[in-house]
Amino acid sequence: MIPITIAQITERDITIAPWHIAVLALGVIGLLLIRASFGQTKPTPMTTVGGFVALTAAFVINVISIPWGIEQSLLVTFGWLAVVASIAFVSFRTPVYAALSFTAIVLDVCGIYILNTSPFLAASTMIVYAGATIIIFLFVLMFAQRSHLQAYDLTISLPRFSLLAGLALFSGLLYSISELNLSEPKPLTEQKVEALGKLMFTDYLWSVEIAGVLLLIAAIAAILIAQDHEPDRLLEAEVTKTTHTQWDGAKS
Repeated sequence: MIPITIAQITERDITIAPWHIAVLALGVIGLLLIRASFGQTKPTPMTTVGGFVALTAAFVINVISIPWGIEQSLLVTFGWLAVVASIAFVSFRTPVYAALSFTAIVLDVCGIYILNTSPFLAASTMIVYAGATIIIFLFVLMFAQRSHLQAYDLTISLPRFSLLAGLALFSGLLYSISELNLSEPKPLTEQKVEALGKLMFTDYLWSVEIAGVLLLIAAIAAILIAQDHEPDRLLEAEVTKTTHTQWDGAKS
C-alpha cells in the first residue's frame, strides 16, 4: 500500500503544503499555455516552450519533495504519464489521436488504482473505458468521415471562465476532504465486489439508472452529430438558387 491515500490526508497537509500548491499552479499554467498554443492556426513557440518549462518545473518540484521508494516511483510515473496524455488529449486536432490519448489516460489511472489495492476498480475502468467506449468512439469517427473541424474544435471557449470554474471546483474538493473524518482508515472487507454491487443496486439504484439514461442520450446525440448533413445543405442551396432565378424571371 502506498503512503499517499485519502485516509492519510489531513487538513494541515492540504492547506500548508507549498510544494503541492506549486506543482498544481505550474501544472495549470503549463496546460493553459500549451493548449492556447495548439488551439491557434500556427503554434506560438513562446507559449509552447513556456508551457513545457512550467510542466517540467512542476515535475522537478514533485520529484524532490517526496520520499523515494518503489511505490512512490510508480505513483509519480503513472501520475505524470496521465498528465502528459491529458495534454495530448486536449491539444490534438485529429480526433483519432485524441481518442488514443484518452486511452493512455485511462490506463495510467488504472495503474494508480492498482497501487492503491483496487484491482476491481482498475479492471472495470479498463474494460468499460479503454475497451468499450474508446472502440465505439473510434468506430463513430471512422464512419463519420468528417472532412473538416468545426470552430469549437479549434478554439478555446471562455478560457478565463473555465479557469475560475476549475479553481472553484478544486477549492470545493479540498473543503470536502477537510470535512471528512480521516482519523483511521476503514478495514477492508472480504467481499468488496459483492458489497459494491449491493450498494449500487440498493442504496444507489436511482443514481445508476440516471447514469444509464444520460449515457443513452449521449449515444443518440453522438449518432446525430456524426451524420453527414452536407447533402441537405447542398439541396437547400440549390432550391434557394432556383427560387431566386424564378423570381428574377417573373419580375423581368
